[in-house]
Amino acid sequence: MSSHTTLCRLCEGSCGLLAELRDGTISSLKGDPSDPNSEGYLCEDARKDALGGGRPRITQAMKRQNGALVPIAYDTAIAEIAAALKKIRKESGPSALGLYLGAAAERHNLGLLRALAVGVGLGTPNLFGEQSLGAGPQIGAAEAALGHPVRLLPDLGRAHYVVLVGGDPQATGWGPGVGGMVHEAQLRHSRKTKGTKVVVADPQRTAFAAEMDQHVAIRPGTEPFFLLGLLSAIVRGNQRDVQFVDDYTRGWEALGAALGPWPLERCAEICGVEAPQLSGIALKLSRSAMSVIWLGPSALQNAHASLGAWAWLALHSVTANTLRPGGLYDHEALIDPHLLYALLPSAKAPRSRSAGQPNLLLQASAAALLPEVLEPGEGQVKALISLRGDPVARLGAVQRAGLAFEQLELLVALTDHEDETTARAHYVLPLPSAWERADVQLLDAAIAPRQSLHALPALLAPAGESRPEEDVLAAIFEQVKPGFRGGAYGAHVALVARQMATADLRGWAGGLLEWAQELTLESLEAPPHRVTRGESNRALWRVTTEDEKIHLLPAEIEGLLRNLQPPAALAAGQLRLRTSRSIGRLGGRLPATSRARLHPSCGLADGSTARVRTSTGSLRAVVDLDPTLRPDTVDLRLGRDAVGSDLIGADAVDPFLLTPALDGAACTVSAA
Repeated sequence: MSSHTTLCRLCEGSCGLLAELRDGTISSLKGDPSDPNSEGYLCEDARKDALGGGRPRITQAMKRQNGALVPIAYDTAIAEIAAALKKIRKESGPSALGLYLGAAAERHNLGLLRALAVGVGLGTPNLFGEQSLGAGPQIGAAEAALGHPVRLLPDLGRAHYVVLVGGDPQATGWGPGVGGMVHEAQLRHSRKTKGTKVVVADPQRTAFAAEMDQHVAIRPGTEPFFLLGLLSAIVRGNQRDVQFVDDYTRGWEALGAALGPWPLERCAEICGVEAPQLSGIALKLSRSAMSVIWLGPSALQNAHASLGAWAWLALHSVTANTLRPGGLYDHEALIDPHLLYALLPSAKAPRSRSAGQPNLLLQASAAALLPEVLEPGEGQVKALISLRGDPVARLGAVQRAGLAFEQLELLVALTDHEDETTARAHYVLPLPSAWERADVQLLDAAIAPRQSLHALPALLAPAGESRPEEDVLAAIFEQVKPGFRGGAYGAHVALVARQMATADLRGWAGGLLEWAQELTLESLEAPPHRVTRGESNRALWRVTTEDEKIHLLPAEIEGLLRNLQPPAALAAGQLRLRTSRSIGRLGGRLPATSRARLHPSCGLADGSTARVRTSTGSLRAVVDLDPTLRPDTVDLRLGRDAVGSDLIGADAVDPFLLTPALDGAACTVSAA
């Protein structure tokens, strides 16, 4: 038996772990109390996945023949996939090809870089990413206001006034983008030492919310209206930071006119709360020395996600809490990321055929894929490679999405476990699990605005025939040998992509480490695997709009505000749907029966089976009575998996980035 210090790879938390190995497997997994990012925290999903109680593994290459998956030699599968891609590209053009990047692919630097390089090298605009299901709306809002797509993070540890929106962070995690699990301890310390006030806006009064200073029980799916109400109150009361707004922003006067139809009182009514609650929060946001709003995973999974993200950024900007300590901060990578962001503006990026929405950091919204597959005509996606994702389960009712993907001429799943997509794929190629994969993270801002990076050797040997996605994608690309003609990108961009599509990325990352940080990859892979290089240089925090000012009311947001409609009122007997989920990010086949939290006033017995119905479908769920929940709410523990259920229609999306609207739908609950 051997003991190892490592980091978790299942979500943004990157928690420190202590693992014991026996006979090539993980026999014990504990949280590492010495890790500064997690201080001993361990979620149940990580424990279950590491100890073999998680998802059914895929360990050999498979090909579908006569409706069933049968083994095939890995290299033979790569050759056949490359030949099919080459044929489809020649006959139908580069836009007939697509790549789908799952959330797990987004968190693996080298794999993500390889996938983007391969997609650009193939010449296709169809790079669909699940960032739209997480931080996408915030990245889009930042680009519209600041001039470049960047993930701004909340500096929770230094703020004097904190508003938490979108779930219990200890249950759902502090992401997207916010790693670590010590923020709760930081907030408690701040409350004790400097009187920091913490407000929780959530349909449920959890134990965490009850412990904080104020709980606002908003309706599920109304988080954008909660933020819009706060912004309206500050604008109407002229509670802005005058010097910051005058010197560093543009559009204050236009902002007041645009918010006219959405006064505080109207937004409070939509949220199901009293107006004085919102006005008090708005006043404290504007008057506190350092204020920050944290948006949890469920804050932007509704029909107005982009508008909510904009209101969030505008609130920080009018109160002088954008790009400053105790507010929102931009974080550095190993090299200045703005050099990269400047090369990837959404306005000039290629777009997939049907969506028309901006491609953020080269990626289209995951939800834009389904129309590309379903709608015939020039540019229709006919071949798709899914990388560590499950598009069948993510993009609508499984039956409808499954039928759509079965129409593809080629569907390839690169993954480590069985799911709804592998059940329909023509080829399934096994990848290492999170514990079998070496990782180099060159951009990691887990706790505060600081430079942090980590590198991990594989904890376990790859199971069966598993190969890293960087190697698999490079092998496919080398055999396709795409030309420069007909691609969606300029020749210079395509040339760089072609180089990165087959380059030694590990060697490249190691050279970059030595050049920029005077570190070797080998030294970084030694425990504790994480290196912090001090505070980020705030002199690099910048705005890249033409006038170098924050745009408080970008044109696209003005259009969203003009067309904004409040949620329809509930009919008698209807409830609002909420889809929460535990901290883990594990995928897999969807459960036949979910669990539904309901207020005891619902009239159903605890532990009974109920039928939850929306306008698009229904599912069975076991009832958990919870008096801390709003009486007009049903909370289904599905999270992103709700997209794959019959409850959420494929057309229920945010109009700007097509983020799926998982929360806020009207529904009924009855005994099954």
